[in-house]
Amino acid sequence: MLMLNYLWRLLATAFSFATFGAGGLFLSCLVFPAILFLTKDKKIRRERIRFVISRSFGFFFKMMVFLGLFRLTIIGEELVKSDKGCLIISNHPSLVDVISLISLYPNSCCIVKKELWRNPFLGGVVSAAGYIRNDQVETILEQCKTSIDQGEVIIIFPEGTRTIVGKEMILQRGAAHIALRLNCPIRTIQIRVNPTTLTKAEPWYSIPTKRAEFVVEIKDILDVSGLLDKKMPISLAARKLTRLIKENIDADYA
Repeated sequence: MLMLNYLWRLLATAFSFATFGAGGLFLSCLVFPAILFLTKDKKIRRERIRFVISRSFGFFFKMMVFLGLFRLTIIGEELVKSDKGCLIISNHPSLVDVISLISLYPNSCCIVKKELWRNPFLGGVVSAAGYIRNDQVETILEQCKTSIDQGEVIIIFPEGTRTIVGKEMILQRGAAHIALRLNCPIRTIQIRVNPTTLTKAEPWYSIPTKRAEFVVEIKDILDVSGLLDKKMPISLAARKLTRLIKENIDADYA
């Protein structure tokens, strides 16, 4: 019975990857061009595209739960509705973390790796949604300010990549610098996956022996205004804020 369950989840994982790739191509080749053609207003067009992405990701994650790959628990989901003009900062233990967060925030912007723009399955998705490339150093702050001023939320994984199991979480300070320079609040989210699956060091077919528990805990807002002291260098403030963020999103933090 255990072997049959494992084989089912292995096939279900392969099916999920194939479905995700096909879905990305379908959205990029058919759905998004239709929205671009029918919607003249740039802001409304972007919001519609992001809404489609959010609902598609929500459907995809529910499909994985239905197939028996995960059990999903969301703690504090009622807090999502109040989030506007803030950063959403989370840890990144699994490949599907971004899917779960975008499904919760229909009009979210993301700072994503430049490599995704060349991905045949996701390049059209991230481009049409107006996401921010992490290599656009000269304009990234301006793009974030525009997004925040419009009441959007920006999803950031400050590790810059998926967590490496067994190693200490190291956060980059870029998210803290953005929050301080724009004086915008931070919503921290902690994601726990047990047993670990789809981590950075594991190929997609290296699945756990049992169904994983996927827990998304939405935590309190961090107010950065207390760190905006003219006497304190912003580099020091960013270091303190990064430490505070780590305390909120790292389950192993001590």
